[in-house]
Parts: sequence; C-alpha cells; structure tokens
Amino acid sequence: MKLDLALLKSIVAVPEIPVSELRHVFDDLGLEVEGIEDGFGKVIFNIETLANRGDHLSALGIAREFAGRYLKPISYPALISALPSVATNIPIKIATEYCYTYSLLAMDLPQTLQLDSSIQKYLDVESEQQAIVKLSNYVLTELGQPTHAFDTSKIEGELRVVLSSEEEEIIALDLKKYLVPTSSLLIKDSKKTVAVAGVIGCANSMVTAETKSVLIESAVFCPTHVRKTARAMGLSTDASYLFERGADIHLPDLALSRIAKLAVNANALAFSSLKNLPALLTIEIELSRFRWHLNQPTLELDTIQEKLSALGYQVKLKGEKISCLVPSHRYWNVKSEASIIEDYCRTVGFNSIEAIIPTTVMSDVSDHPSEYLIEAFEPILTSQGFTEVVTRSYYSNEEVDLIAELDNTLASQHLKIINSLEGAYSNLKLTNIIHLAKVINRNLRFNLPSVKIYEFGRIFNNQGFPKTPYQLEKDFLTLAFAGRWYDNSWKKPTGLVENLGNVSGLLQSLFAKLKINFEILPSSHPLLHPGRQSQIVANQQTLAVFGSIHPLLKDRLGFKEEMIFAEVFLDECYQLRKLNSQFQIIDYPAIKWDLTFKVPRRVAASRVLQVIHEAQPQYLKSAVIVDSFDKPEEHFTRISYRFLFQEASRTLSNEEVDQVIAKLLITLKEQHQLEIVS
Repeated sequence: MKLDLALLKSIVAVPEIPVSELRHVFDDLGLEVEGIEDGFGKVIFNIETLANRGDHLSALGIAREFAGRYLKPISYPALISALPSVATNIPIKIATEYCYTYSLLAMDLPQTLQLDSSIQKYLDVESEQQAIVKLSNYVLTELGQPTHAFDTSKIEGELRVVLSSEEEEIIALDLKKYLVPTSSLLIKDSKKTVAVAGVIGCANSMVTAETKSVLIESAVFCPTHVRKTARAMGLSTDASYLFERGADIHLPDLALSRIAKLAVNANALAFSSLKNLPALLTIEIELSRFRWHLNQPTLELDTIQEKLSALGYQVKLKGEKISCLVPSHRYWNVKSEASIIEDYCRTVGFNSIEAIIPTTVMSDVSDHPSEYLIEAFEPILTSQGFTEVVTRSYYSNEEVDLIAELDNTLASQHLKIINSLEGAYSNLKLTNIIHLAKVINRNLRFNLPSVKIYEFGRIFNNQGFPKTPYQLEKDFLTLAFAGRWYDNSWKKPTGLVENLGNVSGLLQSLFAKLKINFEILPSSHPLLHPGRQSQIVANQQTLAVFGSIHPLLKDRLGFKEEMIFAEVFLDECYQLRKLNSQFQIIDYPAIKWDLTFKVPRRVAASRVLQVIHEAQPQYLKSAVIVDSFDKPEEHFTRISYRFLFQEASRTLSNEEVDQVIAKLLITLKEQHQLEIVS
C-alpha cells in the first residue's frame, strides 16, 4: 500500500522525527516499509501488508497502530449527519450467503462534480478518471472500504448479488474480455451481469462524462470467493486485494456517508441496505497469559485495557480476566487469544520484550525401532560391500501399470497423493523393487562388475498395516544385488544359485544378530521369479522375502543380468528380537577364516549357515557364503564359507580361534555329517 504521510497525520498524531527514523517505527509495528518516495512536497511510504490484514490497506487502519503505540486519539473523518431515509428506486436483493452487506447510495451527478478541498492534495490531478471514481479510490485509501459507481440509467430492474452457476464472459471496465468461473459472486440486474463482486465492474454500466446519476455500491463479500474468482480471471484490483484480506464488516455504510460528505455539489437522494452480518467474537484472556508471554510479572490490567482500546477492542475487566470484543475490522483474523496478545505486543514493540528461554528437563528418549535395527544391520551390510541409497517415495502411473501386469490386486493398493505437484508421479510406492532395479541397471551400464545397494525407508499401502505403529505405512529394509558377489574376484561371474545363497546367508546373518530363530520357506511374492524366491519366517510371521526379480520386470526394465532383491520388514523384526541392546564399535582386529565344506546337493547352502549359527561358536561375529564349485563326478557341492571372529575387549590369538574352529568342525561332522574339503 502507498500511504501519504500527510494523510496519516490528519487522522492521528505521528512522532515528529526524521522520515528515516519513522520508517523503523513502521517496521516495529509490523508494517514493513519497502521504500519511501520523498519529493514534490510529499512523503509516500510503500508498505508491504500481511496477507490477513485487510485493515492495514488504509490510512485509518495504520492510524490505529500508531494510536495503540503512542496512545493518541484518532480523528475520524467527517461524515454527513445521516444517510437518506428514502429507499433507492432500484431494489436490491442478496441471493447468496457469501455477501454480508450490500448497500446502495443514489446520488445525482452534476456536470462538474466538486470534491472537498481538504482531499484535493491526495488526488491524482493527471488522471482522466471521472471525479466520482477518484472519490471512490480516495475513500478506499482513507477508510479501507471498496466502493463502485454504476450509471443509474444503465441499470435495468433490480440489483441482485448471486452465486453463478456457469462460466460467463464479460467485458470489464478496462474494456478487456474475461471469463468468469462458475461459483463466482456476481452483481446482476434483470438482464445482465453488471459487476464481478469484489473484483471489477462491467463496461455495460460504467460511469462516463454523460452520466447524470449514480448508484454507489458499498458491500462486504466472502474473502475466499473473491480470491478464487480473481485468481481464475487473472486479475488483481485494488478492491479484490482488500476483499481477499477481509474488509471491515461494519464499514460499508460509513464509507457511503463519507462519499456523500466529500461530494460537495452532489445530492444524496436515496439509500438502501441489506445486511446479513455475523456476530462479533468476544474472547476472555487471563492476565497471567499476558504476563507470561511478555515476561512481565507486574503487568497491570489497566495498561492492557488502555492499549487494546486504542486498537479498537471493547475491553472489560473481570477480576483477573480481560474480556475483549473483537472490532469489526479484525473480524476475519482474530479468532483466539494469541492474536490479541500479539496485537498488544506490537503496541509496546517486540524489541522491548525480553526473550527468556524456558527451562526444560532433559530426559532419556528411547530409540525408534528403526534406529535400533539400522544400528544392528548396517555394520553387516557394509562389511559385505553394500552401499546405502535413497530413492523417491513415489513413482509414475506407468510403473503402476507395470505392477498391474503382474498382480492387479497389488497395483490397486497404491496410496494416491491428491495434491501432488506432478500428477503423473502421485503414487506412493508399495514396493521398492522398481526403484532399486533402476539404480542397479544404471550402474551396470557403466560396466561395474558388481552392484550391491540397500535402503532403509517406508512402503505405503491403502489397505493399511494393522501390526505397525502407522496406519498406511511401514518401515522396511530393501537390498538389491547384481553381478559378482566379490567384485575383485578373478574367476568368472558367480552363478544365480550361488548368488541366491549369498543373499540368503547375508539375511540370515542379520537375523542372527538379533538372535531370532527362523526358518526358510517357499514364497509367492508376485514381483519375484515364481521358482526362485523364498521367505524367512519366525513365529509364523514373514520377516523377509528374497529372490530373483520376475522375468517380466527384467524384460521391461531392460536387464541383461540377473538381479536379486530382498525386502526385510523392520517392524516384525523389532517385535521378535531378543534382548541384544549393546552394539559396540570394536577397536580390536578380527581374524578371518575361509572353509570349504562338502555339502550334499540336496542340502541348501543357506541351511549350512543356519546350522553354524545354531552351534553358536565362541567369538563368531559373522558367517557368509563366498564361493561354490561343482564337479560332475561328485555327489556334493564344494561351498566356501567365510567366518569372522572378534572380541570386544582384546585381540584374539590364532590358537584361540583354532580351538573354536576345531570344536565347530567336530559338531558339524558328528551332528550334520558335514566335512571340510581336504
């Protein structure tokens, strides 16, 4: 808003200080000054107003802030003694709940309209606007009430405020065509639309040099409807800018009275008004709330009453309470005690309020289940060469269609984002297989011999997850792997069976870390290869699924190599874990052993890992599959396992590890008929 300092001074006493210092007063009152025009005998403040403060778009509204700060009286602009008691010849009707007041003042319009001399210096003398239009604009700046003048001779029948039921094209005052959307507030006479309420008038009823009488409209419209209509039309007028921020619901008739006072040689002939005004809100506040917010334990009720009254509140004292009737110019944005306390704070200045950080009591906060499992799992994952990635939480409609080809029921369980920035990417992921597959494929194109990635995150499902803390989302760990398990190996790339065993061994190491007893069973995940997948189950709950990706996915995503995917459900893991709360960073070196066993071909390599963990060898930190080899003439497979031994409090000796290995080999041979390759 552009505010003439002289106009402000005509309403309230302003400190006689340099303009540069006065600027800081504006800023401290919450009226941010973007710039000052100082010249030709005028000082104009360009003020950036807040989106919810329509009252700050006028000299009177800003004068109230100075009155509250300096407790100076406001000189309200002069009005006529009374509006005409005769109703206008043009009947008015409000046919929508979104118009709160609609008033009309009928005035004759002399060929040369004379305006009060006291406002001449505030008018734009170079403007070619009609005098009545200039007067309307001035009252908007002075009081903050938009008004609009119709040429009476161009109005046919009654004037009605209605909510439109269809789109409509108008020619506005600027002689441009606009498309007015459905559900807009319109002013209509018996035959046509004469204005878009709160936004702009139409050319078919505009005032011209030939106009002899006018109907001056002054109203209050719903801010939301005005905002939506103005945005849809691509318009922002002075009227719409104010109405969007909330107009004073009691101001329309006063604005017409002010216009009648300033139009010196025009006669106010008739006046009509319809009102559907909401009740003003009364808010009670404990004195202790003011004192607490301002850090002023001795603040008195009388001081608060004096300040708030200067801002327009009607204040009554009730013991240790303050009862505040919200003024009509703040109807739209004062709904709680916080707004009133903020208003008081501005009167004294935020810089004068001592900031005190409240005391707090620090208490131990237990780790989130996911944090517990991340701390447990990450050392194992990174030790096997896996790298953490972070992918998006959503994917495209095309990817939903791809999932639907494999399982239409699964695809229907996507959670849709209603207000997504990109409509094509509005599906929250219910699996991470596509995201990780794309990361794997992108890296393989750079001729990397091995890609191992993992991600901790969440999946989403519109069916919900009843056994988790969240209604529609679930914590997960996902793994993906393609290529060689050991990328520095000299031998040819490992085969699919061996890689499945490697991934199985890794997963079993994770669950062994939590001391969960589990078993490996067949699985039927729709996005994995039907014959190359398994699930890890404990206590009749699925903790993880893993396997080769489905051939259709492999084909659609352009894979040439096999990719193995695993999904671990963290909530279930956390619920089933046994106490193992200490995860230490061990500074002492580990001892690594590689052993190759003769494993019968009917026994899965992962089963051997399970047997090893069940034996609970002393000092064993992890055991994984590293290699496998078949000879056609042998009835067993040579499978190599890597063991890692470590102690938290000291360095292990080779003799200690030798003893553990010897004991383990005896157990494996006697109980499970497993022998090492000599």
